[in-house]
Amino acid sequence: MRLWLIGLCGMVLTWSLPAWANTWVPTTPPAQERQFIDPSSLQILPGGTVQVQSLYVDQRQRPEQRTTYQTEYRCPAREFRDVVYDGQPGDLIWHSVDGDPLNAQTLDYVCAQVGQPAAVTDVADDPSSAKPLPKN
Repeated sequence: MRLWLIGLCGMVLTWSLPAWANTWVPTTPPAQERQFIDPSSLQILPGGTVQVQSLYVDQRQRPEQRTTYQTEYRCPAREFRDVVYDGQPGDLIWHSVDGDPLNAQTLDYVCAQVGQPAAVTDVADDPSSAKPLPKN
């Protein structure tokens, strides 16, 4: 009887804490808003899309807001979509990470982990905006 009760308690604890069963690794620096991923959930889907479980923490809210996502990233296109949001179906429309620093940093981290270079949106990639070096 005692072993059965211990087993039942273990199952209830496991079911009640699914988001915390993962190992969350930060992909953004410490701040009021942070993004984390579960590295064991990284998958490369057909077509090269990278899928990962992520956690958003907003400490500006009281109580602190924690939201879990299943996010997909297109590394070269620098796009993302949250296909699952707190266990509910999410958005299937692709969004640019431009203007979204948390997803931009997470995309860079995730793409590096799976060996897919993300396109760099830097002056060096646009020769028309390059400025000559000053002469000595």
